[in-house]
Amino acid sequence: MAKLFFSSANLEPCGCVHATKTEADESYIHNKEGLTVIEVSDSDYDNFFDGTSAIECNGNNVSFVANTIDETQENEEEYKIDIASFKSVLSNAITRKTNHSKKAEAQALVDAEIQAAQAAWDAQTDEEKAEPNNFRPSDITLP
Repeated sequence: MAKLFFSSANLEPCGCVHATKTEADESYIHNKEGLTVIEVSDSDYDNFFDGTSAIECNGNNVSFVANTIDETQENEEEYKIDIASFKSVLSNAITRKTNHSKKAEAQALVDAEIQAAQAAWDAQTDEEKAEPNNFRPSDITLP
């Protein structure tokens, strides 16, 4: 079982301060005093961290709901800003947990998503590829 650690008894998504799937992950948490621990299935944990689902808190209950992602972009510049923001958030999270056991898995998930997006773009017709603001996704390497 994976675990989510919240900063208070009143669960809120922004109050989730730690998430662990293995005992090694949990060993990085040095002070668990005052934290509320919720056990979740490994699949819910994986889906949350690969972006498939999102945490929804209602009082003291935690559930996971399908994450709806807007796959359209207004223009290439907006796409680049979104990617830069995404990379910054990931970099900051990884920097805080430099020995975190999920770094390789995170890179593999990012690679898989980028490769899928590139394959979808490659499968487009020449006319579709020539449309304005339709550009091939580029590789992302996590720090």
